[in-house]
Amino acid sequence: MPRPVRPAVGKKIIQHSLGTNEVREAAIRAAKRRYELLSEWGVIDAPSEAHRSPAERVEPTPADMRAAVVERAFLKPLDRLAELYATKGFQTDQEHRAAIAQIQTWLLRQSRDRESREAWAERADRLIEEQGWYVPANSQARADLVGMMAEAGTEALRIGAKRQEGEFSAAPTSAVVTEGLALRQRQATAGETILELFDRYSAMRLAEGRKRADTIAQDRKVIILFADFVGKDRDVRSLTKADVREWLTVLTKLPRRFSEIRGYRGLTLRQAAQKGAAEGRTPLALLTVNKYLSTVSPFLDWCCRQAYAEQNPCDGLHFDVKKGKNARPPFRAEQLNTIFRSPLFTGFAADGKEHSPGLKKADDWRYWLPIVCLFTGARIGEIAQLRLRDLERDNGTWLIHIRNEEQSGQRTKSGLSRVAPIHSRLQKLGFLAFFDRQREKANGNLEVQLWPELKPNDRGEMGGVPSRFWRDYLKRIGIKAGRDGYGAHSFRHTLADRLREAGYLDNEVAVALGHNLKTVTSGYGRIKQGTISRLKDMIESINFDDVHLDHLSGRHTSTFRLG
Repeated sequence: MPRPVRPAVGKKIIQHSLGTNEVREAAIRAAKRRYELLSEWGVIDAPSEAHRSPAERVEPTPADMRAAVVERAFLKPLDRLAELYATKGFQTDQEHRAAIAQIQTWLLRQSRDRESREAWAERADRLIEEQGWYVPANSQARADLVGMMAEAGTEALRIGAKRQEGEFSAAPTSAVVTEGLALRQRQATAGETILELFDRYSAMRLAEGRKRADTIAQDRKVIILFADFVGKDRDVRSLTKADVREWLTVLTKLPRRFSEIRGYRGLTLRQAAQKGAAEGRTPLALLTVNKYLSTVSPFLDWCCRQAYAEQNPCDGLHFDVKKGKNARPPFRAEQLNTIFRSPLFTGFAADGKEHSPGLKKADDWRYWLPIVCLFTGARIGEIAQLRLRDLERDNGTWLIHIRNEEQSGQRTKSGLSRVAPIHSRLQKLGFLAFFDRQREKANGNLEVQLWPELKPNDRGEMGGVPSRFWRDYLKRIGIKAGRDGYGAHSFRHTLADRLREAGYLDNEVAVALGHNLKTVTSGYGRIKQGTISRLKDMIESINFDDVHLDHLSGRHTSTFRLG
């Protein structure tokens, strides 16, 4: 048994029957019994039965290791030694001094005793297992951990001996222990971890109407990434610019959608970033990294205002990149003609092969969304969420009502509802007749979605699936290459340019597109910007003569009966 605990236990050797004559089995049982006894004496914790698979393990940071080492190899043994000496008692001062001398002799042997080093390695492996860490056996991280365990454990025995000599104020001098103790002090008090504070922040933002539930859900994913990186139990007061800077540095190397890539599930951010860099995967754009930071920073601002923190370590760390650098370009006339002459609009092979020529025809969101977006300038998500009640007629003008309603779950980016007049050419292409067909299928239930086959994504957005579909489709027909910005949003930018060509100023274009103009003048009066007659005149003034769509007219022959 270890010499430091012999005086307290009163024995040098403990004999135990292993109940087997098989040498290999005896070795296994002996090791198990040894761990049980060491646990009982407080030298190590009891063996853990919960063995995690590699996919469930996490790579510890140096701070993680120091904090755990101090707990396991310094504080617990120190408390246990004090308890053992208190309960054992010594009959004479000579016995007491002999016990202290044994500890001091054992301490001198630590640096050169191979058996002792192996014992510390076993304890380090046990700690790795208990914590569910990913620390390869021959890695530098494991070697560092063994060294830290030995240093912390030795320091516990040294401090224990000092205190037995009467030096009750003896303090640790080991860097491993002092830094680990400091890290323990950085842990949040109960109820004030990063995620717990974020939940309070979220509840307040929801109550104030400043954030939507789906936005909160997405923000929480970012906060989880941040908390996992800096420490889930970290006190927000202890966060530094260095912590945030290190997180941002790792994010700049993180592959896009890394959690969806085979072989990346279960990896930490550091592991995923290292693996992505080694495989040459495209990392997150700096704009995306800035978006992540813009999620964390307002939360930490709130923490400061609520006196949970003194400063926001995110200040000044945004990357200096301009949003317009990856702007969505408008489509040129020849690109539009290529799109509307492609198989999806003239006949395709099969579902999933819309880019290949064939005889199949579509009469759903795949066909209609781009056409409607082109003639209205609406966002694809705004059109994807339409319901049958959203087609209206006002003084002879057919309108699409683009709603922002909490009850129906329909949303606009500006947070405001608006109307979009239906261009006469869009009517000739059969869009009103399509509405009529959909109403027939719904048996007159106007609350049914215009495109019932579309489902919201995990953010509650109806435009997620069609946006991705269109990015992929444009690549397949040769319109899009890489990350050039072309996508469904380019239809919106195309309409904006056509309005400018018709002579309208940007503030007028903004009204037609549903932008929320935050100007002093916009707050005066009661009439909403963009009256229906004015919006109709603007839309009808757009010249689409260079976009050839005649082959689409009359394709759907259902009789239009709405009105």
